[in-house]
Amino acid sequence: MFDDTLYPPLDYRCRCRVKPLSEARGAAKVLPSPKLETITVDIRTNEYTGEERYAQRTGIRINGTFVAPNAGFNANQGKAMLSRMARVAAEKARAVHPDIARTAMKELAADKRFKNSLPKAVLAWVLDLLKG
Repeated sequence: MFDDTLYPPLDYRCRCRVKPLSEARGAAKVLPSPKLETITVDIRTNEYTGEERYAQRTGIRINGTFVAPNAGFNANQGKAMLSRMARVAAEKARAVHPDIARTAMKELAADKRFKNSLPKAVLAWVLDLLKG
């Protein structure tokens, strides 16, 4: 998905921002869904070990020019953080009494974004816990 790879920050100390628009205001600004392209780039040799290092950059072509975030920034940091937080919450819930875990997970699972960010196995455990 486009916003999973091309979403700020795009580089170290990036100051880019995303401004949400209403559907009415944004419809005129939406471009056709671009085709994502991934290339492998040389990110220099490790000076201490001599290891050659490579990274993947995912981007789009605009007028024939490849445009992509720098290596290591091919992610939507907000989604990645939510996924990590959801996994940690589920791990902590497994470590407490089932009644406490059920109460916490019921509240968190009410948020669709939380549920969607859980790995399938963890989501299955949460849903099983909520059945009681």
